[in-house]
Amino acid sequence: MTVTSFERSAEWIGKRAWKILHNAGMHYFWLAFTFEFGTKIVKSMLLYLPLTMLLVAAIMIRLVSPRIQRKLVA
Repeated sequence: MTVTSFERSAEWIGKRAWKILHNAGMHYFWLAFTFEFGTKIVKSMLLYLPLTMLLVAAIMIRLVSPRIQRKLVA
């Protein structure tokens, strides 16, 4: 994602591929952090519970908001 964040390389791979790459990368990082924080909760480190809940809420908002927007437009 870092390499394709520059203008020239983003143009080289194309707008559609850039969008797919960055969307997939963002979701990968979200899932990685959620999994990492979630496993620490299981190990009785409850400090990570609020962080995990924030990550889950962000993922849910990201996944649900396009569907809500489509319903509002239609």
